[in-house]
Amino acid sequence: MRAREHTTPKFYDPIDNNICMKRQNKYRKFQLQQKNIEALEKESSRFKRVYSEYENMSNELWNLENSSGEPVPDDFINAMVLQASYLEDEIEDWLLQFNEKKKLRLNINDFRQLPGCF
Repeated sequence: MRAREHTTPKFYDPIDNNICMKRQNKYRKFQLQQKNIEALEKESSRFKRVYSEYENMSNELWNLENSSGEPVPDDFINAMVLQASYLEDEIEDWLLQFNEKKKLRLNINDFRQLPGCF
């Protein structure tokens, strides 16, 4: 079991034409769907718990991979990544179902606007 060394990766910043040391949290993949997530959290306490666990795990992973403290064993990091991916899959399923319901509601409303319907 090899411990993962912590180094701050360098990224090219095209605006400043230099290398910057900032790194974004790669585990925060649902940021563009925050409105749907907030709606789902209101609808379902289970979704709220799953998403909260995902956020906590994402933050911990990012902190572990970007800290300069004690090295963390790869096995531990890999187990956390695996658990986070299971949570991501579940969240994606919830979001797909939510979007399908939203489309269905829109289609029904369009249908209701036709003359002589409902």
